[in-house]
Amino acid sequence: MTSDDVDRIEARLGVSLPPEYREFVIGYPADLGVFASDHEIWNQADAVIEATDRLRLGENPDVTWPYHMVVIGDSGCGDYYCLDISQFPSPVVC
Repeated sequence: MTSDDVDRIEARLGVSLPPEYREFVIGYPADLGVFASDHEIWNQADAVIEATDRLRLGENPDVTWPYHMVVIGDSGCGDYYCLDISQFPSPVVC
């Protein structure tokens, strides 16, 4: 991702992402490979925006998705990895 990509995530989702996350995704380690960027910690701004939006809009009717949880990846088995931006430092939760 670029700095502009992270800015776009923040603008679209109405959040401020932690500087550690910004630094990580802008300098995304190439040696993590395709699986990591497609699942574990996404390296695509659209994936972050779309997943967070889907959950906020009620994709899972049994859960009210908290606004402060930003989806940043998944396990590949249906579990999401999220930043809890209500805390500082922002933990990654599953």
